[in-house]
Amino acid sequence: MRLRAYPRLPGRLPGTRHRLGKGLWTSMVLLALIGLVSACSSAPAPTPTAAAAKPTAAPAAASSAAAAASPAAASPASAASPASSPATSASPAASPATAASPSPAAKPAAAVPTGPRISLQLGLASKLAGHWPLWVATQEGLFDRAGIDFTTVVVDTDSKLVQALQSNSVQIITGTVPQIQKANAVGAQLVGIGGLQNAPVYRMVGARGLTSINELNGKKIGVSETELGVDAFVARAWLEQVGIKEGSYTLVGTGGVATRVAALTGGGVDATVLPPPGDLPVVRQGFSDLGLSTTSIKHMQWTMLTGNKTWLNGNREAVTRLLAVYVQASKWLHDPANKEAAIRALVAETNAKPEDAALFYQQLVGDGAISPDGNIDPEGFAIWSRFLDVETGALRSQVFDGQYLATVGN
Repeated sequence: MRLRAYPRLPGRLPGTRHRLGKGLWTSMVLLALIGLVSACSSAPAPTPTAAAAKPTAAPAAASSAAAAASPAAASPASAASPASSPATSASPAASPATAASPSPAAKPAAAVPTGPRISLQLGLASKLAGHWPLWVATQEGLFDRAGIDFTTVVVDTDSKLVQALQSNSVQIITGTVPQIQKANAVGAQLVGIGGLQNAPVYRMVGARGLTSINELNGKKIGVSETELGVDAFVARAWLEQVGIKEGSYTLVGTGGVATRVAALTGGGVDATVLPPPGDLPVVRQGFSDLGLSTTSIKHMQWTMLTGNKTWLNGNREAVTRLLAVYVQASKWLHDPANKEAAIRALVAETNAKPEDAALFYQQLVGDGAISPDGNIDPEGFAIWSRFLDVETGALRSQVFDGQYLATVGN
């Protein structure tokens, strides 16, 4: 704005500096500045442009990467759950193809049937690494998603497990070939419905000073039970394979894992067979590691999910849900992408040390001792037929029925 100069006022006193004109000039400048400040403060704030509000692709990509790296993304249940959260689905950065593709750790699996919630109690002698698919299904929420309130009941010995099943204190047990065969010989109607551990994994742990399993001639070996205990059978088969004949050693029935360890550390036996995770802590105490059973025994059908035929046939929906979850968990366990999550599940359920659990993963999963898909080992009955004096095919039909697995596509 151009300021006009005022004319000289008449009648000013000579020698003055135009005091009145100077005051008017100052007032005009101040008024102009005030006007400018008012104009600036009252102007509306600039409106954000559409380009500034548009989300970029980077956050969506980061979210996808984080989801793929998280345990939940590796969960076997993720195949049955929505692939993305509502926020992710709404994001323009996620194309339909990207949202639909599963992460490598979440292999698609058959949908698990659901329905009204049911309760299932499973009996076992100890919480072992050989029951790994059950721990995966528990920790990854598969049982819960299938509407199954699943609990485990620890029963000290194999014979007591059969009694618990017969009395319906539990509906399913981790049964074995001799358990089923001997129970059925006296009127029971037990049958295996799914392969759990298709080869025995035991460590022979000996007294301090022993250096080889071949030194067990004439020694006392602790097992759960001498007649029905499955560890007694694996000890016999194992010792036979290394050339130690039955009768040249003594099997001593001492009970479950904890009592067998007590018998060894207390000097009541010279050696005992221990499954993971109960074996390595004893070796760390200075007792002798005499090797793993898998070095001598390759095919010997071990534990199976086992039920009473009357209950199984009267609760088909529950059986189908159980087996669908079990098969899904078994396949998920054998996916190398899920190894770390599987180790965490075992540690949570059995209190195994993480470093031990990593070793057990190789022994049981990597080497194929645990069934990869819930089926049995077709070659795993020959050794039992010799021990039980029953023809292999007849023994298999007595203790296992594949019709239940067939309902879930196996």
